[in-house]
Amino acid sequence: FFCSWYAQPLFSSLYKKPQLLKALIKRRLNHSAHALAAVMNQLCLSKQPHIKEPHCPLLFLHGTEDEKYKTLYDDIACTVQSIEECGHMCHLENPRSCAHAVLNWLEGSC
Repeated sequence: FFCSWYAQPLFSSLYKKPQLLKALIKRRLNHSAHALAAVMNQLCLSKQPHIKEPHCPLLFLHGTEDEKYKTLYDDIACTVQSIEECGHMCHLENPRSCAHAVLNWLEGSC
């Protein structure tokens, strides 16, 4: 299942980092199939409300190679930050840049 899941175009940037992809699949194999299915079902975008004006400051991170999610939050009042050299899983593909973006945002928001 995981090989097919990560073969989707959404995850194409992971194939540039085969060690990360291999580690990710290995980690996922240790998870409960039922729990993973429940999480995927609960977090799918079709079940999430579309909030144009959030009640608190929001930061949306996306990888520069994530074509599907790059413009998803353009119409929401939030800060949008691109993370270089990664796709959909920017927190795993480029964790240092993600952390840097979050820290910079927090410093400017507080």
